[in-house]
Amino acid sequence: MEILMFRWDASAWIKFPLLCSVNLVLLFASYHFLVRSTFIGKILNGRAHPFRSPFQVSDHSPGTGTG
Repeated sequence: MEILMFRWDASAWIKFPLLCSVNLVLLFASYHFLVRSTFIGKILNGRAHPFRSPFQVSDHSPGTGTG
């Protein structure tokens, strides 16, 4: 990403936060999709978190408990 912005004629006050933001998003996405649900995630976090789609329908509805 830095190479793409090398010749961009803008202030460092604009480039630096932009680079940090883009890199942060890429790192969080790669961790979520490539590490979290693998054996590496199990070593780091103690248990595996299976990947679930945010659109997956749950069997449990909030507020429908029997107590």
